[in-house]
Amino acid sequence: MHSGDYFQYLKKVCSTLPEKKSIYPQVFPIRNRTRPPKDLAMRAGYYCIDTFTPLNQNAFLAARAAVDCTLTAANAVLNNVPMAYSLVRPPGHHAEHNAFGGFCYFNSSAVAAHYLSRYGKVAVLDVDFHHGNGTQDIFYQRSDVLTVSIHGNPLTNYPFFSGFEDEKGEGEGKGFNVNIALPDNIKAENYHAHLKQALAVIRRFAPRYLIIALGLDTAKHDPTGTWSLMPDDFFENGRLISATKLPTLIVQEGGYRTKTLGENARRFFEGFASAQKPG
Repeated sequence: MHSGDYFQYLKKVCSTLPEKKSIYPQVFPIRNRTRPPKDLAMRAGYYCIDTFTPLNQNAFLAARAAVDCTLTAANAVLNNVPMAYSLVRPPGHHAEHNAFGGFCYFNSSAVAAHYLSRYGKVAVLDVDFHHGNGTQDIFYQRSDVLTVSIHGNPLTNYPFFSGFEDEKGEGEGKGFNVNIALPDNIKAENYHAHLKQALAVIRRFAPRYLIIALGLDTAKHDPTGTWSLMPDDFFENGRLISATKLPTLIVQEGGYRTKTLGENARRFFEGFASAQKPG
């Protein structure tokens, strides 16, 4: 999971910032990680992967609350609720073991997966437009948590440095990380074919629990993506995922076109519910 040093840094730097004051990483001491800068603001780049994710008074509090909410939903799944939805901000799937970025500070999906893994194998399916580099990083050497991500080609899309199909895990985790990187323009029927492929991988793994990192930035005209899924396509996504019949925790990730965000979310859950009905 997240390192203690990283957690304590976020907690400390956010608590010391004045109200309505944000800082952004601007120095990245990746060549000498043994000597982090003493100044807390300058140290931001020691733990960050980009220049646009702010630190401020509320960042730590909001990110920790998102984790708390997600763990509450995970407990509901443990108590035989067939599906629980953690509707949270900020998102989390870009937060790595020792780094924040992509507006993500703590990886709620990964924390929940680690927690649920005490009770059986867990699969995490990330359907955000952007690769879940944080989730991959955290579980890359583990075989009890399968990580599968369907996302835009990282050669042209954030986070750019991970999400390639030859990244399959290391050591004990080799073969338990699956990336499905798709072109910048793809038709809905092709997307659904790849979603079925991902779900087939999950079925072979036979997890006890399924976590969905639900990105709605795959929608048409989303400002951060290039795909064009429509409300009925999200219905089909929900139906296909629900057909696994696995106890499922859904954690909100991206989605930034507010005009259609609500409708797309509603149609996803209508699709999910349709596959739960008997007969």
